[in-house]
Amino acid sequence: MNFGILRAAAVLLVWAAGTARAQAPAAKEPEVDSTPRLETTDPEWELSFEALQYLIDDEKDYLQTTLAADREELHLELRWNYEDYDTASIWIGWNFSAGDENIVLEFTPMLGFSSGEATGALAGYIASLDLWNFNVYNEAEYYIDTGDTDADWFYMWSEASFAPIEWFRFGVVAESYWDEDVEWEHDPGVLAAVTIGIAEIAVYLFNPDDDDPTLVFGVALEF
Repeated sequence: MNFGILRAAAVLLVWAAGTARAQAPAAKEPEVDSTPRLETTDPEWELSFEALQYLIDDEKDYLQTTLAADREELHLELRWNYEDYDTASIWIGWNFSAGDENIVLEFTPMLGFSSGEATGALAGYIASLDLWNFNVYNEAEYYIDTGDTDADWFYMWSEASFAPIEWFRFGVVAESYWDEDVEWEHDPGVLAAVTIGIAEIAVYLFNPDDDDPTLVFGVALEF
């Protein structure tokens, strides 16, 4: 056997393998996506709670409460003693808003249903206009009785107030009511409110010229 030829062949094979490795394309490193990514978070719920204590001479005093929840445009409400004594109502609405830091218009149409002393379908809205230190607020609803079509009614609460300083406002208020028996009934009044942290404490006096005016204490919280 010719060992010289074998050694030459082995050297030739080693050289050919090294050349092939040198000419092979280098493996590509994995590409890293350097595009900046925005972190997305779910919109948060905004909660508010309001309680109004009515003190009425010669009539039944009562506490009215409203719990509201907002998530972007969605608006939900749960009311107690609003439509009538011992009556609960649930609402769903959609928030619309326009304006800037000095002028803001907000409007929320709603549909609902009440159960208790007043059981029926509801249609209403909440509207407000902030114009610098002035505020106009209005909420209204139309009640459709499910058992008696002659028992339908309309109710509206209106406010116009001025805030000379950030934590205090005063103005006028009115409750308006309509049904087929009494036609229109208006109860005008005055209001004053102070804000402490997340709470607003308000006092309303309706029909101040009457011998028996109606006094209402209110507390509103926003979370």
